[in-house]
Amino acid sequence: MSCSEITIIVNTLNDTSRNLDQFFVSLVRNKPAEIIVVDGQSNDGTAEIAKKYTNSVYVTGPGISKQQYYGVKRVKTKYLFLVATDIELPDDTLSKLQIEFENNDCFAVQAKLKVKMERNFFEKGKKIFLDFLQEGGKYYEFLNGPSLFITKKYLPIIKEMANSKVGQGYAVDTFRTDILKKKKIYKFLRSKFFVFQNEKLNFKSYAEKVISYGVGDYFYYNSNKSKWSYVRCLKSLTHVFNKYIIYFPCRSIFRRDLYIAIPFFWLTALLRYYGFFKTMLFYKKSK
Repeated sequence: MSCSEITIIVNTLNDTSRNLDQFFVSLVRNKPAEIIVVDGQSNDGTAEIAKKYTNSVYVTGPGISKQQYYGVKRVKTKYLFLVATDIELPDDTLSKLQIEFENNDCFAVQAKLKVKMERNFFEKGKKIFLDFLQEGGKYYEFLNGPSLFITKKYLPIIKEMANSKVGQGYAVDTFRTDILKKKKIYKFLRSKFFVFQNEKLNFKSYAEKVISYGVGDYFYYNSNKSKWSYVRCLKSLTHVFNKYIIYFPCRSIFRRDLYIAIPFFWLTALLRYYGFFKTMLFYKKSK
């Protein structure tokens, strides 16, 4: 089924460690109106691979929200779909998400994530994490995965994000959620349909990603602490501890794979706090 009302937006930056050909083939098979790739000056040939699948490849300065805004401004269709290069779309995903959007009252529809391979500790741990993260009712509390939006409604959101330093790093999902909450936008529909998380995980790749989230946590906290109350600051500082040291491990006690789940969540917390405090110390020394 052709998805002539949907444009796909992809941010890239040195992504050749992922299976880019498989990723782009899955996008093309969904038959969108256009695939727009905004590359943040990759030096590993990422943009060249993208050009095999779309003529709309742009190279800009790096920055997650700036890159995304650059792409969204060029969308001509009613809908846009945001997706990262570690995802693989089953056939007809876009058309199914569009039907869900049109049949529900929502600001966005987020596809469910399913780990494609469970070959080692990290991929099995990621699968457990997604199981917990995607539980719940009709709506998600926040957006952090492949999502479909109405273009004209998302444009002012990403414009605001692009004009902030906080919107350029790994705290981008938290930043977007806060902006949406301030605008009283809450309805992020939990799709019935899934896409594959198609990324080879090992200690090095997983640690790099989670440490980057810790770096994003620090910059988001540091940019907001003067405006926040004491309680809000404390919540920001302890949310990783509460989720990954206490909540998820406690939820894992009655699972058969608890011997994977609990160490995985504790390791995730350790790596994320390492990224946070290492950045804090470096940032203070550099002043």
